[in-house]
Amino acid sequence: MAGSLTGITDIALVPTFDSREVVGRLRGALRQAESLRASVAYWCVGTKELGPDLVRSLRGNGFLCVDIHLPTDIDRLCSMAAAGANVYLYLMNPVPQPGELKVRLPPHLMHPKMLLFEFPSEPANLWVGSHNWTARALTGVNIEASLSVRLNRDSALYGNAVDFLEAIRSNCERFDPNAVPYYKWLQGMDPEEEIWVLELRGSPSILTTNSKLTVFGRTEEDYKNLKNVDKYIVISLHDDATGAEFLFEATINDTGRLGGAGVTMDARLYAQHDGSPRPQVKGPAVPPQGVFSSSSSWATVAVGEELFGASLELPPAQRWITVVDEPMRERVVHEFRNWFQNPDKPLVERAVPRSVFEGHESLAGEAAPMLVSEPRLLRKKVVRAKRRSGQPFTLKKGRNGRSEHR
Repeated sequence: MAGSLTGITDIALVPTFDSREVVGRLRGALRQAESLRASVAYWCVGTKELGPDLVRSLRGNGFLCVDIHLPTDIDRLCSMAAAGANVYLYLMNPVPQPGELKVRLPPHLMHPKMLLFEFPSEPANLWVGSHNWTARALTGVNIEASLSVRLNRDSALYGNAVDFLEAIRSNCERFDPNAVPYYKWLQGMDPEEEIWVLELRGSPSILTTNSKLTVFGRTEEDYKNLKNVDKYIVISLHDDATGAEFLFEATINDTGRLGGAGVTMDARLYAQHDGSPRPQVKGPAVPPQGVFSSSSSWATVAVGEELFGASLELPPAQRWITVVDEPMRERVVHEFRNWFQNPDKPLVERAVPRSVFEGHESLAGEAAPMLVSEPRLLRKKVVRAKRRSGQPFTLKKGRNGRSEHR
């Protein structure tokens, strides 16, 4: 027993019951620390509350591991990661046992609240307790307690704490600021906005120098999706030369059905639904008679501002995948598995991969089909893009219920 205590220089309970002073002690430790290694279940604060030393201490050898479930604030973590902090997310989900859905047990698995502050010339400082980094926990609204232990780096407890925190990090995924929509989707946020996208191919310079495009449809679905005047859509233009996708906001101006032979139009930019997934943009030229005879409808589209981003497949309904041979089978021995009402049921789920969320892969792990079985002129997709001004591109509902660009 004495050997396990060697190297411990001080132990304190933080805070005492009649004190709420936790934030001040954390700020002081962050100011002096050269690094912080931490694992916290819920995280809802940032540099605004704790100052710039928070991010500084999480660079280099420092890191922070957080469970992804609400109320963890993805935007706060994103700001810290973008500023250089080493942030990691634990992407596992519990499989509810019978009856657990009714009582709504908290959906988290990575539960430790452990902080290891390293100082240049002083003993390390290990915090272990109940404090999540939320306003309620740190300001004293909740009743929380942690032990603050001063210990030398050659102590057994220091080595155990380092090993424990590194093991947690090895089971987490490094935070990617570009994956914020994916992380929020895993948290159960509302699905992203669906936008009608007209998928074409050709040179992007064609759309940047022409303000109108006529689209010829060949099916009743084409007509249905293009018949609404003033309908806002997005044009996704695939550049055959580079393989890049170019996006433009657009509005349907005029529509109509084609009555057969004898139809003529003047020179224009046009694209015909010819059965290919992405019809080619042609012109400006007079559409040949073959276009009219093989099409049943037309729509003139006003090309608007170029957008900068990507169009993506709609996220799947399933956010988590049940794992049959999950590591929990090794962590939870058979005797303890019998504590669960359904011991043979997998205990955890893993996050659906980001590649599936973004439409690049299917849940089976195979390349996801980028096109529907019956190619359409317009498809519902997610558009993640910004305007030239840097403002995010979204749609809003007008007074008449129609979608409006903003």
